[in-house]
Amino acid sequence: MVAFFERVGKAQIQKLDASGKEVGKPFERTSVYNKKSYGIVHIRTDGKRVLVVTHGGKPDQKESYAFNVDGQGGIAFEDKTNVL
Repeated sequence: MVAFFERVGKAQIQKLDASGKEVGKPFERTSVYNKKSYGIVHIRTDGKRVLVVTHGGKPDQKESYAFNVDGQGGIAFEDKTNVL
C-alpha cells in the first residue's frame, strides 16, 4: 500500500483507558497528519528487471521506478522509467 498525507497542524491528544475514561492530562502534538488518499503499489518483473508503479499525490500523476537484479542479487536502478 501507498499513502499520501495532509498536514493538519497542532492537536491535543487525551489518553483513555479501556473503559473510555480520561487518563492524565492531555498533551499537544505539533505535527499531525490526516491520510488524504491511499492506493496500491503495482509491481511487474521478467525475472531480471523490476518495474514499480504507484499513483501519485495528484490524480494525473504516476510514480515509477525500475531496477535490474543480477544473478548474485545486486540491484542497479535505472536513471529514468516511462509508464504508458
